[in-house]
This record gives sequence, C-alpha cells and structure tokens, in this order.
Amino acid sequence: MTKPAQRIASRSRLLSPSLAALGVVFLPGTAQAQTSASADAKAQIQTPIVLTKRADLDFGRFAADNLATGTVTIDAADGSRSSTVVIEAGGAPAAARFEAIGIANFNYTIALGSPPTLTHTLDNTKTMIVSSLTLDGPVNRTFPANRIGDIQVGGTLDVGVDQAEGDYEGDFTIDVNFL
Repeated sequence: MTKPAQRIASRSRLLSPSLAALGVVFLPGTAQAQTSASADAKAQIQTPIVLTKRADLDFGRFAADNLATGTVTIDAADGSRSSTVVIEAGGAPAAARFEAIGIANFNYTIALGSPPTLTHTLDNTKTMIVSSLTLDGPVNRTFPANRIGDIQVGGTLDVGVDQAEGDYEGDFTIDVNFL
C-alpha cells in the first residue's frame, strides 16, 4: 500500500510547482482592481427650419428688341432691374424673397436649385431661359436672435430676338439646411 501513497505524493510534488506559479498570479499585492465609469447618452431635437416664400422673382414688363438678344437682370440685394437691348416698360420688378425661421445663433446654408425656364402661358413652345440665379449674400449664414433669416434671390433672364409677347412663368427651388 505504500506504492499508492508514493504515487499520490509524487503527483503532489508535480502539481506543487504549478500551483506555486498560479499562486503568484493570485497574490493580493499584484491583483488588478476592476474599475468602471459611466457616461450619459444625450440627444437634442432641433426644430426644423420653416421656409416660406414671401415674394416671387419678377422681371417686370419689357419689350424685346427685334434685332438683337438681350438680358434683364434683377439684383438680389435690392431688387433693382437692369437690362441690355430690351426696352423696360414698367411692371413691378423684384427679387424673390424667402423667410427662414430657425434657432437663434445656429448656422444654416442655402442652396439654389437650377435656374428655371420660363414658358409662355398660352403657347408652351415659346420659352425664355433664366441663365443664372443669385443670392443677396453668402450661402452660409447664422440665424439672428429673432430666429428669422431673410433670403433674397435675383437672376438674369435671357430674352430672344423678337421674343413673343405674353406672360411667361416658371419656378425654381431653394433649400435651407442647418450646418
């Protein structure tokens, strides 16, 4: 019976160095304390920008030259009209005006859509091209304390030789987004 006891003893000796090595890992002086931290999760819902058209872009009344093409331009900042080779004939020329309502001191950006083609209201084969649209200031702006941003859009209308008489209409888009 001594042989089984010797086997147990020799197994103990074999395990002993392994346990000793493991014991070093579990010594209180070398153990790492677990730490944790927490963070808040936050979200802020912004009121969407409300964009309202207050006035249309109006090139006014004019007579086309029967010998040359011309242009009619509406200044975005002040709504004034200038022209080349067309005869101005009154009307109420004006820049388009939009009102954007947002959050005070938040930045926003303005993007103009493609310039429109104006089509004769009675004969859709007759058109005039608005060759460019312009803003009354920079595309990136900040809402003032009263939260209302005023945006004006002007443009240049290309008038053909002996352009057909009548009313012409078309539309364009403007996008306003928070930065």
